[in-house]
Amino acid sequence: MTYDEFAAIALALPNVEEKVGRYEIDLTRNGRHIARLRDKGTTLAIRVPWELHDELLAMEGTKFFKTDHYKRYPYVLIKVEDLIEPRARQLVDASFEIAQSPLPLR
Repeated sequence: MTYDEFAAIALALPNVEEKVGRYEIDLTRNGRHIARLRDKGTTLAIRVPWELHDELLAMEGTKFFKTDHYKRYPYVLIKVEDLIEPRARQLVDASFEIAQSPLPLR
């Protein structure tokens, strides 16, 4: 999958915008994060509910990972090229739903 394909899924939903920053691209719903393209366009950081976050990181053979920067936040990271369309839709839908709420920290 490419970032443009992922972004098209998110941008098809109401009130989702793409904001291009100096080093990153953010997808937001009413100003709250859904996902961020980072690491020079190679990695997506996707905001998900904590339950899904824990499930994805615990899966055997998963390509999802975490960095210290996101340690307390409900984001999972994945290389853009490793993301497949059905999983991308699941993540966008989950992120879209929780984007209307404040960011819960651990």
